[in-house]
Amino acid sequence: MRTIPPDKFPDPWLYDTTALLKDLDSIRELILRIPLTQESFAPVNVAVGAVWELRDRLRYLIALQVAGQREWTAEHTPKKAKRVRKMASISGAGAA
Repeated sequence: MRTIPPDKFPDPWLYDTTALLKDLDSIRELILRIPLTQESFAPVNVAVGAVWELRDRLRYLIALQVAGQREWTAEHTPKKAKRVRKMASISGAGAA
């Protein structure tokens, strides 16, 4: 098994949430590769279910965080004044 030294770990604040979800999917795929026997079926099934539930919870929490960030941005971004464009006279005649 491949080990990563602690100094090579990704910064948790910079770790991409999409990458995290992909890592969870790859863990689930690895669990599904375990040869099934009568003794291993239940533990494998529990592990797959636990990874799936963790993935769903993380997606929910990420969605909450994104919604909170958008709300904060909307509250703290100055509103742009509506621009009113004056239409120039289309005819070539000048105003008298």
